Amino acid sequence: MGAGRIVDTHLDTRLNAADRLTQLGAAVDGAGGATIVGGDFNSNWFYWIGHVLPLPARSQARGVEAFMQRAGYRSAIPSAETTFDWLGQHLDWIWLRGLKWSGSRVIPLRFSDHHACWTRVAL
Repeated sequence: MGAGRIVDTHLDTRLNAADRLTQLGAAVDGAGGATIVGGDFNSNWFYWIGHVLPLPARSQARGVEAFMQRAGYRSAIPSAETTFDWLGQHLDWIWLRGLKWSGSRVIPLRFSDHHACWTRVAL
């Protein structure tokens, strides 16, 4: 199978789509072989003015999905799944390339505003 890679992300909350994808590109650039990219992508529902003032907008999740799919990744967490209760947002992701998964789940936690996400991967 060759060398694999695991990338853990926590993208800045106050980014617009283009900046978010630039950060994400730096995280996945050069990842060869089997790769898992997961974490908090903060793909929220805002357009940020000066990285300070949030204005309601459409979800940045669609842009993240399209970017990752173009790079050859598939999400182990369905896009309709809520990982953050406020406004039913999908902020957290697990992306796989060159791997198969046999299940995943999102579990609400009492001690965090984000839900736990896991997937089972076949090596």
